[in-house]
Amino acid sequence: MSKLVKYLNQLFINRGISEVNHYQSFFIEMITDDRKEGWPINVRIQLYSDWRINDAIWWDNFLKKTPRLTSSLAMPDDCMRAFSLFYLKDFDVISIDILDNSDLVVKFSNSDFLYVPGRSEAIECSWIIDVPVEPEFCDFNIICDECGEIYISDYAKKIIRL
Repeated sequence: MSKLVKYLNQLFINRGISEVNHYQSFFIEMITDDRKEGWPINVRIQLYSDWRINDAIWWDNFLKKTPRLTSSLAMPDDCMRAFSLFYLKDFDVISIDILDNSDLVVKFSNSDFLYVPGRSEAIECSWIIDVPVEPEFCDFNIICDECGEIYISDYAKKIIRL
């Protein structure tokens, strides 16, 4: 796992959120202007489990003290999730980690962090890291299923040298 985490840190550090999308889950894309040979420009994290910003106490307090917004988004808290991700667009990633229980933690330069549980009641998976728009990386996938098992595509294994 440490080799995977080391690669993800090299991939994500100094990237900021460039796009936030919501379909049935949230997708955040991160772009870099620093094109390095053999590295993608655009990476994406797909969030399927019950993720939050910062620890559970901070997140619960944030939800309690912030006026509720209404939207066509599926869950009442999704507006607040979208708001928190847009707020993080001004900050770069300083580290990324996959904990022993497959939880994903992305820390930002303002000291906030995105916490995505590895185990969830999501239908098929908790989170996915992939490269959405670059043909040479189209088979790059790291998937954490709802039980916390991590699957790495053969192409990603080749790039990471696992």
